[in-house]
Amino acid sequence: MCQLEAQLDLLKKEKQDYISRCAAEARRMAEEVETETRKSDLVEREAADFLKASNAKLQEIIAQTEEEVQTCALELFAVVDTVSKYKEFVTSKIATMKNALAETAGAVADMHKAGLPGSVASR
Repeated sequence: MCQLEAQLDLLKKEKQDYISRCAAEARRMAEEVETETRKSDLVEREAADFLKASNAKLQEIIAQTEEEVQTCALELFAVVDTVSKYKEFVTSKIATMKNALAETAGAVADMHKAGLPGSVASR
């Protein structure tokens, strides 16, 4: 009976050792899962922060770009207006010069006719 009790005690001890090893392995695995969960949560938060910052930067750049487009459009309209006004000025100036040239040509022609020998004799 002593030998049987010794074997029974040995089996109980082996069972306790096995249970202890399994419990230790389960704790280790639970800690690993917890550690990986924390890492995953951290990466997820960093990704969310990065996305939020990127969206904010994108909105800022869109606003700047729209403002620059508006500024360029206003400058373009100002240039077109200036060119249009200059064209009107040049067209008017050319018309004035043509009229002055026609008057001058007429006056020169009249003076030339008045200075011809036949015209002098008929006076």
